Amino acid sequence: MYLGDIPVDVKSLSYDQCPTKYIRKIINRAAEAFQKQHAKMAGLSIGIALITLGLAERRASRIGRKEFCTAIENGTAMLKEGKKPVLLFYHDPWTGDVQARTIVLKDLKRNLS
Repeated sequence: MYLGDIPVDVKSLSYDQCPTKYIRKIINRAAEAFQKQHAKMAGLSIGIALITLGLAERRASRIGRKEFCTAIENGTAMLKEGKKPVLLFYHDPWTGDVQARTIVLKDLKRNLS
């Protein structure tokens, strides 16, 4: 998909019961977005793993679209700095809660490895 003129590869990852395998899957899919899909930004829907991997905190209140938009803006700023941004997000269909974080690919690899 495109965000304006920015090619973004978006994937939804099904959770793997083995955290080590799931972490590897997240890192591999992010790297593939840049290498194989030639995207400028990767977007990965990783579900509750965003919280369980320590990339976000469980919240009592909903934030929604504003946080998602901020994460996209952060990714765009990272692009301008020549970095490879990875947008990690979680959407709870029952509560409407949306959480999103943008991290540079090399930092994602370092933080999850």
